[in-house]
Amino acid sequence: MTFQNYYYSGQGSLYAAPRVAGKPGGLVRVGNVPELNVDIATTVYEHKESESGDRAIDLVLDKERKSTFQFKLENLSLDNLAMGLYGTKATVNGSTVTDEEVILYATKSSSVAYPDISAVTVSAKDGVNSAAWVADTVTALGAYVHPVAPNSHYYKCTARSGDFKTAAVTEPVWPTDGTTIVDDAVTWTDMGLINRVNGTDYTLSGKFGMISPVQALALGVGIDSGRPYLVDYTYASSNKLDVFTTAAPERWLRFEGLNTVDQTRVIVDIFKARFDPLTGYSMIVEEMGSADMKGAILYDSLQVTGSKFFRQWNVSA
Repeated sequence: MTFQNYYYSGQGSLYAAPRVAGKPGGLVRVGNVPELNVDIATTVYEHKESESGDRAIDLVLDKERKSTFQFKLENLSLDNLAMGLYGTKATVNGSTVTDEEVILYATKSSSVAYPDISAVTVSAKDGVNSAAWVADTVTALGAYVHPVAPNSHYYKCTARSGDFKTAAVTEPVWPTDGTTIVDDAVTWTDMGLINRVNGTDYTLSGKFGMISPVQALALGVGIDSGRPYLVDYTYASSNKLDVFTTAAPERWLRFEGLNTVDQTRVIVDIFKARFDPLTGYSMIVEEMGSADMKGAILYDSLQVTGSKFFRQWNVSA
């Protein structure tokens, strides 16, 4: 038999599949993988003889055999990330939201429950819930009202005087410029429009679902900082990944490789790969993002012949 070196320089594709009764339940390419490694390790027991005086090792017993895998993932799809983040991917169908309560803060940003939003209406909850003005009635400090004939503005009791703190018999002429009006023993401040105005009171980053007030409330313009607002909007369909919602995933892994030295093919089947949490998943990168995936190759009792861990095939060009 003629001896011949088998030099190897590999390229190829990595596939993953859920395990179904010890078989791959539909293999799917994970995408470009620039690095893929398999490591074998053993834990041994060394016995020392006690007759020669040298305490020489006369027996080595394998106590444990284990194998691990690791690869660098460049296809950061939610399906792939689910393996390393123990997550669940879901498609969220577009719909509408009514009266989502959001606390808004002046010169800071607040997010709504969904991204990619449009047809947004932001309403002051205090204004929506305000009662119509009532004549000759005791008014609590901080109470909100709107005119008997609504004018799209709402008003807050910001001062009271006298023992009874009572509104007048005749409804006041309501200001709409953010100023105040004295109503017998009550001072009302114009809080602006109940429905706030995009570009005047706040700015919107629709794709990210972010609302950013332009300023604290001043002369009826801006946002009453730290107060609740009701947001209506429409959101588009999207995909999401909820992390750490499953046990550590176990997959069948298959590598289909090409030895670029001689164009022979290499196939490696890992029967039961248990994924560790991924590492190196950077949110901001200068070049191409990637993540490091690794885990244990487990003993698979469902394999009835040959190895219980993995096997390799070399196929001619």
